[in-house]
Amino acid sequence: MAPVAESKEYRIAASLRRCCWYVIVGVPVVMAVFSWMAHFVQRRGVGDILFCIVPYGLVGLAAVFPLIWRLRVAAHGILVRRLFQEDLWSWEDLSSGRIQKVDDFTLLDPERPWWRRKLRFGYMASDDVEAVMALVNQHYCLPPPPNLPATLTFRYGFRRSATFDAKGIQLVVGQASKVHLWHEVKQVLITRADPLRRDFLNLVIELPDDEIELRIASHQYGKTPTWRDATAEEINEFLLDVVEPDRVYVSILGEAPKNRDQILRGLKAARKSATACDSLLGVIALVSMAVFVWIAIVEGLLRAFYLTLPLLLLPGIVVMALRRMNRRQIATLTKYLADFDAGNLQDVDGEAD
Repeated sequence: MAPVAESKEYRIAASLRRCCWYVIVGVPVVMAVFSWMAHFVQRRGVGDILFCIVPYGLVGLAAVFPLIWRLRVAAHGILVRRLFQEDLWSWEDLSSGRIQKVDDFTLLDPERPWWRRKLRFGYMASDDVEAVMALVNQHYCLPPPPNLPATLTFRYGFRRSATFDAKGIQLVVGQASKVHLWHEVKQVLITRADPLRRDFLNLVIELPDDEIELRIASHQYGKTPTWRDATAEEINEFLLDVVEPDRVYVSILGEAPKNRDQILRGLKAARKSATACDSLLGVIALVSMAVFVWIAIVEGLLRAFYLTLPLLLLPGIVVMALRRMNRRQIATLTKYLADFDAGNLQDVDGEAD
C-alpha cells in the first residue's frame, strides 16, 4: 500500500474539548466558593480548607492533558502526542499481523511497553474516527484467527448457557435443555465497530422459539461482555463456519443497518434507554428536592442550596447528555427505517470474514 502523501492532525472531539474547558474554568470557581463558605460560614481552619480543595485542583489540572493530545497521520504512519512526547505507530506495524483491535476504536500492540501499548482514538469526532479507521484499514492485517475447539460453551444471562458443536446449538435454561440444528437458525445479526475485525459489539442469534443476544455493556468503569467463558472472536468464527452466509447480516457501527430487524431492535433499545433517562431525571429531581427541604429546615436555606446543588447538577448533566444521545439515535434509526420501508435500503447479506 502506498504511503499517505498528505499529513493531517486530529484532536479530541470539540464537545470533549468544551467539557475540559468547563472543568478548567469551573474548578477554580468551585474552589473559591467552597473556600469562602468553609472560612466564613463553617469557620474552618486554613489546613482543613486546603485538604478539601486540593483534590479539586488535581481534577482541574488533569483536564489540561486531553487538550494536549494530538494524533497526526504522516507518510510513515500515525504519530500520537501524549504530553510532550510523540509515539509512532508505523504502517509496517499495522500490517505485521500482531496489532489487535480492542474495545471500539483502540489498537493494542502486545510487544510495546505497557505505558504505550494502546492507541486510542475514539475520543475524536465521529467523522475523524471514520477517516483514521479507513486509513488504518488500508494497511491493517488481522491477527491469525483463534483455534476453535470441537465444542464451544459459554454462559450468558441468568442461568443460561449455550454449547456450539458441528450439529447445532444446545441451550440450557435453568434445568431445561433443548437442541437446535444449524439449519434451524433463522438469522444471525452482528454489529461491529468497523469492518476489518472478528469481534462484535452486539450479536443476536434468532432461533425458532428463542434467541441468544450477546453484547458489550458500557458502564462507568468501562465495557464488559454480557457472556463468559468464550471470546467474541471464537463465537464469531464458529458461527461464520456453520451458519449459511445468506442468514448472517453484518452491520457496522455508525452506518445504516443491513437488516430491518436490526433497525427495529436498535430503535426499541434507544427508546427504552431514553425512557430510563427520563425516569432517572425525575428521581434525581425528587431526591434533590427532598434533601433540599430537609437541610433547609435543619440547617437553613443557604446551606441547603450549596449542599444540594451538586446532588442535582452533576448527575443531571450526565443524564441529560445521555438523553440527548438517545434522542439523536432514535431520530437516526427512524430515518433508516423510513428509508428501508421506502426501498432506499435493502436487506444485504453479511460477508463471512
